[in-house]
Amino acid sequence: MIDRETHRPLGSVTTGLGAVDYALAPDGRLAFVLHQTNGASSEDAPAHLVLVNLEEPGLFGERELGPGISTLQRSTDGRTLYVLSAGLPAGKGLPAKAARLLILDGSTGEEKSSIDLGFAPVIHLDSTSGRLLVASSRAVGQQGVLHWIEGAQVLRVFEVQEKPGGLAMGRDSGSVFVFGAAQVGWLDLLGDSEAAAFRVPFRPSALLVSPDGKRAFVKEAYVSLS
Repeated sequence: MIDRETHRPLGSVTTGLGAVDYALAPDGRLAFVLHQTNGASSEDAPAHLVLVNLEEPGLFGERELGPGISTLQRSTDGRTLYVLSAGLPAGKGLPAKAARLLILDGSTGEEKSSIDLGFAPVIHLDSTSGRLLVASSRAVGQQGVLHWIEGAQVLRVFEVQEKPGGLAMGRDSGSVFVFGAAQVGWLDLLGDSEAAAFRVPFRPSALLVSPDGKRAFVKEAYVSLS
């Protein structure tokens, strides 16, 4: 910890090896540090979320999460913390493990709720609307599902034709583009289903929406932007 005005160190707290992400509580009293157990690089190593007291520097608590690469997202108002445990595909004689989203209070770290997801999730937090979107496949390599989450609640669930590979929010925050192995789908968040789908010759690898929200640019795996 460093003093913002003098730039002098104020103290330090050991949280474990392999820290991959962190977030601060809105009042600045707590820090949340996400790391792999003992710094293990294996993807099946369980992640841990460590809570650090910044007023009296020291560990405040610790929570073990599921296996798989995890990510940490904080809501735009700072009141909610989202921790994604990405799960694992089947292998080494073990069954596949689905992803799980843990929703915590952004000030205390207390659990509000949790949501069971599919496999190979992709996550997007819209900074304008505060909407959290998580797309995953219902089973390994199969069709997808998109969860629209605000706060600690799932507002809507949408079916997606292909296993999701990535997503991007439209400018008005009322639509979302989701790409799979061979197509890009467009979803109206206030509608009932996937509004449109567009075939892409080669496997999509990235998606970008123009500032005015009128165009989506798709980067194909073997071709330049189209």
